[in-house]
Amino acid sequence: MQSFTRISIVPNSSIMEFKYFTRLPPEIRNEVYKLLFVSRFSVKISSPLNRRRRRPPRLDFTRLLLVNKQINAEAKTIFYSLNNFVIGNLDWGSTQLANLHALKAFTSRVPKACISMISTITLEMRFCRELPRRSIWGPMGYTLGPPIYEVDDKTVVQLQSVARSLLKHFVGVE
Repeated sequence: MQSFTRISIVPNSSIMEFKYFTRLPPEIRNEVYKLLFVSRFSVKISSPLNRRRRRPPRLDFTRLLLVNKQINAEAKTIFYSLNNFVIGNLDWGSTQLANLHALKAFTSRVPKACISMISTITLEMRFCRELPRRSIWGPMGYTLGPPIYEVDDKTVVQLQSVARSLLKHFVGVE
């Protein structure tokens, strides 16, 4: 006969009590962390929201990180080591797209120990910009010509910045 451990949460209490969770075997706790913190989508490193905006308090699973130091350390290890992070040079300051502003904020706010746990990174780089199309006279009259792209110096500088950041902060990534 199997016995199950119940995690008790008191809804009216300001402190959630996880009496038996830390007594579970580490393998089971890690499976719980994987279910909560590993995304099937990539985690985009995008710019943080404006701090002046007031948002209602979030009621999500990230509050599990506040329970105690042991749970925080175990869950952070799972989050940073098993997720795929996306960095890039897309729209500066975007809260939706990976960009250099976000990368700088990320590397300054996230502890170095957590950054060193990251093992998989995807680059989303915009290498060129599209120039305005020109009209071309052909057998059917005027039509738009093929798109023309140009790599500018700003893009090269951004690529160098991302490469320096990768070498400096992210050791051993795929």
